[in-house]
Amino acid sequence: MVSDGKDAYTIILSNESITVPCKTDGSFASGIFDSPYKYYTNVSVYRGATKLPLGSTNGWVLELPSGSFNLLPTQVGTDTWKVQIDRYNGANSEISGSNIIRIKIYTGVYNVPTYTFDKIFTVSKAYPGPLLDWV
Repeated sequence: MVSDGKDAYTIILSNESITVPCKTDGSFASGIFDSPYKYYTNVSVYRGATKLPLGSTNGWVLELPSGSFNLLPTQVGTDTWKVQIDRYNGANSEISGSNIIRIKIYTGVYNVPTYTFDKIFTVSKAYPGPLLDWV
């Protein structure tokens, strides 16, 4: 929604797409998700040049609608969410595709979101290539 004289809202994903290496059968190597910092995106929201705080009063809230597979949000400070592959529930061969990260912005009116935005966060697999032992 755009209005003359108003600052724009900008939602930033630090990684809009990630790729996870897998085996030839599509499964993942044991322990690949053991580090919680390998496969994630940070989510931040700005109004103009001002970074908005988290919260439902003059801030923003993150939601993962149903169908967003095996993602785990973790609050980072007072203004950022980290969304990562849930290493406990997501370490299966079904991880790949597009996920919706929903942002609801509140401007302090009755704790009802004033604006809602959806961002796409894509997870894909990198299969190993053929052995090139003839090179």
